[in-house]
Amino acid sequence: MHCPAGQEYTGMLCQGNAVTMHWDEGLRYCAGLDSAKGQWRLASRDELQNYYLHFGVLKMDIVNLYWSSSSPANRPDLAWFLVPKLNSTSTNLKELDGLILCVSS
Repeated sequence: MHCPAGQEYTGMLCQGNAVTMHWDEGLRYCAGLDSAKGQWRLASRDELQNYYLHFGVLKMDIVNLYWSSSSPANRPDLAWFLVPKLNSTSTNLKELDGLILCVSS
């Protein structure tokens, strides 16, 4: 099971203090993870939405935004994010802090 950066899966849910970071820090954080499950990367916009649909409030901080690896083609300074409380996605400047969800491929 995946948990936001800074948290651990305890068998039922994610526990611990999730950490926030800028978008580029999140990319580096995920790429730096070492695991037998393969390479890690920042979740895409679609993966975040799918994760929320499956796990929702059990495993996600519903108030904060979660960065995705996806950026609008015409705005490289922005990235897509998910706000679980609103079950919505939008874009924002990559310099803002957000939660990070890494996925393995």
